[in-house]
Amino acid sequence: MKNARALLACALLLPVASLSACGGDDAEASAARPTVTVTAPASPSASPSASPSASSSASPSAASAGAAAPAAAGPTAPGTRLAIGDAATLPQESAGASGTFVVRLDAIERGTEAELAELQLGDGAAGSVPHYLRYTVTGGANAAALRGVDPVSDVDALLPDGSRASGVILFQRWERCPHGDQGVDFAEGSTYTACRVVLAPASVPVTSARFSAYDTPYDPYDGQPVTWG
Repeated sequence: MKNARALLACALLLPVASLSACGGDDAEASAARPTVTVTAPASPSASPSASPSASSSASPSAASAGAAAPAAAGPTAPGTRLAIGDAATLPQESAGASGTFVVRLDAIERGTEAELAELQLGDGAAGSVPHYLRYTVTGGANAAALRGVDPVSDVDALLPDGSRASGVILFQRWERCPHGDQGVDFAEGSTYTACRVVLAPASVPVTSARFSAYDTPYDPYDGQPVTWG
């Protein structure tokens, strides 16, 4: 059920005004999510909490990282609106198998331009800042058959105008935002923490996210995604 995502270098090469256009207008069903592919240098001195200036839209009452998200009886209904810190039970399919993951969006944290410089994206990233989407993922029904599926890949960070923030694909571990690992024994009830990096213009806040999957009831064009924030 994953749509092919084009790796759009234009997301960093075009002016800020064109950043959203690189991600595609929601009026076009064929538009790919904006993504920037990066081989991130190792940053042994960095840590997920090493950003004193980072702000989070999660409330202090949000469950701590590593705690299992509560399981639900079935998939969260399309169109459900959740607060940061709430969990959604999301359906997934892989190689003919179907099941669910419970995904809790723990926080959306704003980083700094100095942190972005660690990724060595060059001048094309000037004026952008990273945002860190932090999740807790718990295996739901038939999760063992879905091992290797990334349930967060269908979750996008949203800009205030509803367009998608540019995603960053890291091919090396970056301690500020570790991707997470299901582990070899991942099954129903197994839990791990995950993080995704997205980019947005420095003047634009990222305070919400959505789960959408094409050709499902959660389709962003003729269905109803699940949203946080």
